[in-house]
Amino acid sequence: MNFKAKMTLAVRDFIKSYGKPTLVVLAIWFIVFTLNQYLISKPKEIKLLKHDLNSPIMDDTKKVSASNQKKIHAVVKEYFDYCNSKEYEKAYNLITEDCKHYVYMNDIENFKKYIDSIYDKNKVYYLQNYSNIDNTYVYVLGIMDDIEASGTTGGYKIHEERIALIKDNDNFKIACDNYIKNERIGAEKEDAFLKVNVASKELSYSREEYNLTITNLTDNNIIIANFDTNKEVELNLGTQLRSAMNIANNTFRVKPHETKTMSFIFRKYFDDENDPIQLRLNTVRIISNSDNSIIRNYSFNIDL
Repeated sequence: MNFKAKMTLAVRDFIKSYGKPTLVVLAIWFIVFTLNQYLISKPKEIKLLKHDLNSPIMDDTKKVSASNQKKIHAVVKEYFDYCNSKEYEKAYNLITEDCKHYVYMNDIENFKKYIDSIYDKNKVYYLQNYSNIDNTYVYVLGIMDDIEASGTTGGYKIHEERIALIKDNDNFKIACDNYIKNERIGAEKEDAFLKVNVASKELSYSREEYNLTITNLTDNNIIIANFDTNKEVELNLGTQLRSAMNIANNTFRVKPHETKTMSFIFRKYFDDENDPIQLRLNTVRIISNSDNSIIRNYSFNIDL
């Protein structure tokens, strides 16, 4: 008997002995597979947390006043509707000047790219108060596909960001894309080698960026930071020190008698309770012009 005949007999014997159980298993597998595919393709129900939308999640004792609630919800709806219908200029006019400058570099074309990246089809939104500090109201804005209108199946996209509502005369304007605001500081310190002015800081929800003007008072180059050692620039929060996030692969150098602006970024959440008290330049190095050796290495701290 050849191999083909043997295989035919073996298959026939298997079906005769196990055919019914095999068919049952295959039927069950088919039902499970079909049900699973249906559940995957079925539009998912969006379930939001049952929480007072005007009570901040971080501290529900700091509820938004009734008068501000009405204005905030009105301006957010107006902003969302303009974005959704791609009325770029009208939406742009509802954001703060600080946000226009820092996030979009005063260029509406950059704002258009941001809008187009999110509002790629008809959207709906939800709004939840997150934290309220010094008359700055931070909300979570969630933007998602309008499944009911578009008939989208197989899932949906959700974009979520924190926006800040900031008083502008008697109304509110919006800082979007997780940006909060610019805060003036004006702290200044001078010694025989350096004059440093911490002019301001840009507050985003999860970080602070300090803007410095540094004047070299010497005839030598001065290196503020170059990622050569650890903890070259730190923010003192009283209970902890945080290192600057943007030093890697950068050299912060000031030439002889030069005045230069530079910025240092630190991880810090807008609504945490740690107040910055000092900016620390831990490894200021004065460099010899003749052989590039370090003449002096010292710490320069500015109280905020």
